[in-house]
Amino acid sequence: MTTMIHNARMEVNIMVNALTLNEAALGVNDCVWRKRHLKLFLNVSERTVDRLENTDPKFPKRFDLGNGHVGWWRSEIIQWALGRPRKQHKSHKTTQTPHGY
Repeated sequence: MTTMIHNARMEVNIMVNALTLNEAALGVNDCVWRKRHLKLFLNVSERTVDRLENTDPKFPKRFDLGNGHVGWWRSEIIQWALGRPRKQHKSHKTTQTPHGY
């Protein structure tokens, strides 16, 4: 893992944990996530973020930050992610031995 990716992931984790813990104390209700934070939180590619925006009507809407930059509200992304059905992973097939052992 490159240092830049590692640092970006740490930044997202710090943002989520610190803001969640301090929201009430600081009166902070939300923050803006840029696409890099979104990709790391959702563990998807930039293309997947674009696809979600175009195909999922419940995916939060981006807003303009100026100078060609966009952002999403952290709370909307987390709420959307929590409302999605969990992906079922294929479990390993177990084979039964003779006589049920």
